[in-house]
Amino acid sequence: MATLDLQVGASADDCRVTVANTSSPPHTWTGISTTVGSYVAGELISTLYGAGARFLNVTVLGTDTIDVAYKTLTGLATRTGQVVRTNLYGEDADNAATFSTVDNFNARAQTAAVVWDNIASEAGNVEYNSPSLVTPITTIKNRAGWVSGNAIAIHWEDNGSDDEAVRSGQSYDFDTTKAPKLHIEYTAGGGAAFVPTLIIV
Repeated sequence: MATLDLQVGASADDCRVTVANTSSPPHTWTGISTTVGSYVAGELISTLYGAGARFLNVTVLGTDTIDVAYKTLTGLATRTGQVVRTNLYGEDADNAATFSTVDNFNARAQTAAVVWDNIASEAGNVEYNSPSLVTPITTIKNRAGWVSGNAIAIHWEDNGSDDEAVRSGQSYDFDTTKAPKLHIEYTAGGGAAFVPTLIIV
C-alpha cells in the first residue's frame, strides 16, 4: 500500500466562501476570499461559511484502489457547543483549478456529499480528521480525463448548522505549515504483466 500526504501550498489554493444566513442548502455563495486566516464551515454572526482546499500532485492512477482518505485541519481556536452540520464534497473535475471568483466557485461540479455533522469541540493547534473521503476521491480518479499528478479540491460547506455553530481550521495565510492536509492510502492497480515462457522441444 502506498501513501500520499499532501498540504495546501499556496494562498489561492484554499479559500473561504460566505452567504447570508437566510440562505438554504445547497448555497449559492456571494463572497469569497483566498487571503483570510481561518478555514471555516458553519454559521456565525448572521453569516454562513464554507471553504475549499486544493491539493497538487495527486499521484494516483485511475486503476489504483483508494483504501483510506481523509482531510486534516489544524484548529484555529477553542470552540465548543452547538450543533454543527456540514458536508464535504470532492470537486468533480479532472484537474481542479486554483480558487478565484465566487461565480467560478459556485460553478464547480461536486461529487456526492460526505456528511460531517456534530463535530466535536476543537482546540487551537490540535489536528482533527474528517470522515472518510474514499468515495469522492475514487469518483475523481475514475474520471476518464483523470491523470496521475493532477490536482484535487475538497469543498467543506455549511449544511444547516445551528445559530453561532462553527468549526474552523488554519489556512495557508495563517500558517503555511498548518494549512489543510489530505491523506490518501492506495493500492496500486493491475500487477506485473504476464510474460509467457517459450519452451523449445
